[in-house]
Amino acid sequence: MSATNPISATVGGSLGEQQFLQLLVTQLQNQDPLQPVDNTQFVAQLAQFASLQQEQANGATQSALLNAEQAVQASSLMGSTIQYSSGGQTLTGTVAGQAMAGSSIDVVLSTGAEVPLNAILASN
Repeated sequence: MSATNPISATVGGSLGEQQFLQLLVTQLQNQDPLQPVDNTQFVAQLAQFASLQQEQANGATQSALLNAEQAVQASSLMGSTIQYSSGGQTLTGTVAGQAMAGSSIDVVLSTGAEVPLNAILASN
């Protein structure tokens, strides 16, 4: 490979673990046996792979922590009367539960309506 490694330019972008491994294996299969990949470049590519795996693990951990934090926040509102914003109006309701809404948690009102935590203006 050249001095400017095309893999390093894309690892931070959309190159996933499987694509990275495929590129690495393809590179090893097609290298010139008389001029194999420099050990330093190979180690650098493996380090990039390890870094990519660590970034993915950190992202999953942060997402799990955010969901746990939101669940605790929603639980602390159980039985409370909240004011929330919906469609430009300020409404009131009593929190009866919580529900997953995609990757976040909403509170569920006694009426069955789901309210995102970021729409809550006040609680008592």
